[in-house]
Order: sequence, then C-alpha cells, then structure tokens
Amino acid sequence: MVLMLSNSDVDQLLTMKDTIAALDVLYGELGRAEAVTFPRQDLHVPLANEQDDLAAHYLKTMGGASPAFKVAALRFSSDVCTWPLFGNLRRRVKLPVQNGKWLGLILLFSSITGELLAIIQDGYLSRMRVGGTNGLAARHLARKDAARVGIFGSGWQAVTQLTALAEVRDIRHIKVFSPNRENREKFAKDMEALLKIPVQPVDSPNDAAEDVDIIVTATNSRQPFLPARLLSEGVHLSCLQRSEIEMEAYRRCDVLFINLNSPEHNYTSTLFSKREKELNMEVRDHPWTYDKFDWSVYPTLGQLVNGIVPGRIGDDQVTAFINNIGVAAQFAAVGAKVYELAKIKGLGQKLDSEMFLEDVHP
Repeated sequence: MVLMLSNSDVDQLLTMKDTIAALDVLYGELGRAEAVTFPRQDLHVPLANEQDDLAAHYLKTMGGASPAFKVAALRFSSDVCTWPLFGNLRRRVKLPVQNGKWLGLILLFSSITGELLAIIQDGYLSRMRVGGTNGLAARHLARKDAARVGIFGSGWQAVTQLTALAEVRDIRHIKVFSPNRENREKFAKDMEALLKIPVQPVDSPNDAAEDVDIIVTATNSRQPFLPARLLSEGVHLSCLQRSEIEMEAYRRCDVLFINLNSPEHNYTSTLFSKREKELNMEVRDHPWTYDKFDWSVYPTLGQLVNGIVPGRIGDDQVTAFINNIGVAAQFAAVGAKVYELAKIKGLGQKLDSEMFLEDVHP
C-alpha cells in the first residue's frame, strides 16, 4: 500500500526535535558524500491568456536519496507566480489559484525495492526541514550562551526558524521586525504563546539587530536588505534565502557555511525578456546578482557536521549559515521519519500500490 499523507498528518506527526535529528544524520551522510542529491530544476513559462506580463507558471523539481534511511525522494511543485513591488523591494508571490490552494508533493521511494512508499503534501514538511536545517547549523555555529534573537520576517517560514533555534539554544528573548506593523505584532503574540518566550515587535531593522546573539532573516524578499553594519561582533547570522543579505554582509562574516556548492538550474522562456530588461530583474526564483558568487569555494553544512571544516573558534567571530539552495535529500530523510511515524500511529490514506505499477518497462 502507498500512504497518502496530508499537511495535517505531517503537522500531527513531526516534531522539530525529530526533524533536526533526521537532518543531523543526513548531513553526516552528505559530508561523507554518501547521500546523493541533485540541484533544483526551475522552469518558468508565461501563463496562457494572462494579462499580467510578469505572471509565470513555475514548475520546480528536485530529488535526493539517503542510504541511512533507505529511501529516495522526488519533490515537485506547480505554482503560478508574480513579482510585485512591496515598497522598494520586489518579492515573489505564489498565487493560490487552484481553489485557493497550492500544489506541491513529495514522492517517497524505497531504496530496497524501488517501490513507491508514500505521497506527501510538501508544505508542512518543507517548512520543518528548512527551519530544522538552520537550527542544525546554529547548533554548530552560534555561541553556546546565545539567548537573544532578532528575526526579520513574520511569515509562515519564520515560525519554524524560531522553534528550531529554541530546540538548540536556551533562547530567552526574541525581537521581530517586518514592514507591516500588524503582521509583526500578531506574529510576536502568536510566537510568545507557542514558545513561552518573550517576543517583542520592533519598529526598525536597527532595533531588531541591536543587542542580539543570533540574527535570522526569514523573508521572501528577492532583493538584498540586510547590511553588514547590523552584524555585531560574535553574532550568528541565519539566512533563509541567499538573496536577503547584501554583498558586504557576506564579506563581514568570519565563518560562513552554505547548504550546497551547486546552484539551481533555471529554464526560463524568452517571452519574458523585454519586461525583465525594463524592470532590471529576472523572472526566476533568485536574482541574478548572486549567480556571480562562486558557491564552490564555500564549505557546506555537511562538512561542518562531520568536523571536516571547523566552525566557530572564538566568541568574537561573526558566523553565518546561508540556506543558498534547497537540498532534496532533506525530503528523503525527514520524509522517512514522517512515513515511519505515520505507520506507527495509523495516519494517512491508503492507496493500492497497483495504481502506480505497470507491466511494461519503457
């Protein structure tokens, strides 16, 4: 039988503690080149009969396998995207056009038999694995006494960034900044109730970064906004997106680790070319500026977890983890944990395996 697991199932099954534990094993494998993953593939084409000439159909695929968990995973999503301006920052917005919902799935396969084990909605699992990855990096890079956090962003992804930090450090105070006052105040109230930690909404980026041990950027901005001057001595910087911090902020870091040395592969229709030039942008997930980086020169989180490359060696160092690209093998490791828990607790819809099998081999 194949298990169909919804976001609600994943939310009931998966804890941040389990997520970080699974990722710890996976990044050990990645550091030894045992787990296998391939860079994300992004495809953008214009919407048919669409008035917005920046709206695109965005098809994303990625895959990876974990020998330790004996599974492989293929993750894909099909989205309608636009790139509107919010103030002076251009953001990517995924529109919920399918009955007000989005489409994203993980296919989990057995590496023993090759069979399909589960089909998992990707929303909650993806949010947990991103937060858990940044939390795992903070476990290795943030000062042991780190207790104060300043976070930029008050959206859905920001939640697990904080729950992961609370799992790996004794966090005692959090400040949050986002441009929308109502959003940051609601986020502060909700997170304070969830974490039982004081969470203070603040009015400026300077306020969020002042007198903290960890700075988190958890936004959907596709333009850099965090300057180097906000990185004080001894701080750990945890970035959800590679495009959130300015070039000088990269250079300010004494120790910097990334997820993967390879960028995603973009396949974009030339039908967007004229508008891209007019607006000095590209219809793609991340801005062109960061393609100029040679990602191959940066050490990876797998090398950090395995001790191949040292992390923080002094309390005065500025350390950073940049989630420069998603790692598909994360879906294999964390997906395997979800699948295991679902079988134990009897959650998920059972589908006949024969529906997915064929009697010819192309």
